[in-house]
Amino acid sequence: MNRDEDIAEDNEIYLEFEKDRSIDIEICALVIVPDKIVTAICFPDPNEQKTENTCPHVTLAINEWDPSKSNELLESSCLKESQPFTSNYRNLKKGESVQEGKEILSTNHL
Repeated sequence: MNRDEDIAEDNEIYLEFEKDRSIDIEICALVIVPDKIVTAICFPDPNEQKTENTCPHVTLAINEWDPSKSNELLESSCLKESQPFTSNYRNLKKGESVQEGKEILSTNHL
């Protein structure tokens, strides 16, 4: 048994995965690291799509960074105090709007 099969055995999200299933999501904001990655923050309906990510998102584009870097980027820029997008992320998570003009965070943070 390989590592992925071992993880899959106990992973509810993996076990419920349906190939070619589409769901609607609303992109709330973008976090961009120029020449590296573009990540869209979204909060899918948990009845439609479960996620284990601390910061739910969709990785839209990659260049120098691997897609998995999205998790670290969002956790460091959205969850830690006094970081570039922390207050806006909290507002989004509560279903509120972000400050006008702050829907896109372009950062070299990380």
